[in-house]
Amino acid sequence: MSEQPANCFTTSDDLQLHFVYQDPLIQPKFTLAVVHGLGEHIGRYQWFSEQILTEGGSYAGLDLRGHGLSEGPSGHTPDYSQLLDDLDRFMQRARTPGRPLFLFGHSLGGGLVLRYALEQRGNLDGVIAASPLLKLAFSPPAWKLSLARRLARLKPDFSLDRGVKVETLSRDKQVRMAYKMDPLNHERVSAAMTMGFLENGEWCLQHAGALNTPCLLMHGQHDQVTDWRASEAFSESCSRAQMHLYADCYHELVNEPEREQVVADLMHWIDLQLAAG
Repeated sequence: MSEQPANCFTTSDDLQLHFVYQDPLIQPKFTLAVVHGLGEHIGRYQWFSEQILTEGGSYAGLDLRGHGLSEGPSGHTPDYSQLLDDLDRFMQRARTPGRPLFLFGHSLGGGLVLRYALEQRGNLDGVIAASPLLKLAFSPPAWKLSLARRLARLKPDFSLDRGVKVETLSRDKQVRMAYKMDPLNHERVSAAMTMGFLENGEWCLQHAGALNTPCLLMHGQHDQVTDWRASEAFSESCSRAQMHLYADCYHELVNEPEREQVVADLMHWIDLQLAAG
């Protein structure tokens, strides 16, 4: 397997965003572009990238603005449309003419890739949303939501603690320990980002029936961060969507003890899309 040097691209508001791109040793069958969740970074997906390369796929991964090695205030975007524009620019670099292109997103990234597909951007061959942020699995304090709503108008970059405990991400103790020790992870989310992902989740659920791109949703039923029932509702509203539920899994499916089964299910679905042409 070969890895190209780390790359960056410039956003419409002049930030440098970091991405990685890897090709397998054999001729790639497809490309999987990957978007991470809130507060983490694409470097946490090394195991996942290795599985995709082993399966004969190219792998492209993006550090969202305010995350990982990308520029920008931690956990902040001026508005949600800016994230979609950033993703457009990343996908231009991930695409290889003539090669099938699939888009994978986890949590915040899951809600983002569903919106991207619903807006029919990028001419995708398929979209995969793992534990997508359509609705939170918990109810934030009313004061916190009210404050975020006001600040999104008055001071959109005001930062709050996102209120997620590391213990809810994975049942794997080593994963949790590595998360806590990783200096590139953070617990900050801006008022604009908060209102952006909440409003996006509602929009995606309202428009799920319009999705024309093959879609796979994957969710753990013990997820304490994002609501698996919202994923199920999206799937039931969309004729082109399939749903995989994992009875014992927490939030980070590719970091759970069942992660090999998760990847096997994902690859089976991708193979079906490739066979369908």
